[in-house]
Amino acid sequence: MEIIYLFIKNFKSLKSQNINFGSEHRFEYSEKTNELKTIKNELYIQDFYNINNLGARVLNVSSIIGKNGTGKSTILEFIKRNFSSGLNLQDEMILVIKENNIYKIISTIDLKYDTDLFKDNFELYIKKEPKKEEDFFFDFGFELRGLNKTDII
Repeated sequence: MEIIYLFIKNFKSLKSQNINFGSEHRFEYSEKTNELKTIKNELYIQDFYNINNLGARVLNVSSIIGKNGTGKSTILEFIKRNFSSGLNLQDEMILVIKENNIYKIISTIDLKYDTDLFKDNFELYIKKEPKKEEDFFFDFGFELRGLNKTDII
């Protein structure tokens, strides 16, 4: 499983942040048009991190780089808060993951999306924000308690 993209609507100092983690596709969500757009990443190199045939498979390596106070630790805190095993999503977001060559768009925001690049290789899960403030967890109607096969340190 590979985290491809994350849109954070509002978490601490992060407001309307599009974060791409490196993939053959780049994503951008526009709050004005309420649309998630995708473009092909022309700089992507297939199997770039797999330099031998010894069985190890590295899907992606991402870095979060920036000056002090720009939100690097806050992004990691957001990921830990929402994707740790045993927890449901707690904040408004759009998440794109890739698992077994299938793109999964998981969103707490009702959005429009472009599926031309994905053909039949995508699944969509949308659950709007809770109607009551006391609703702490997002109930997606399916089991999403942390991201499968993801270690969080």
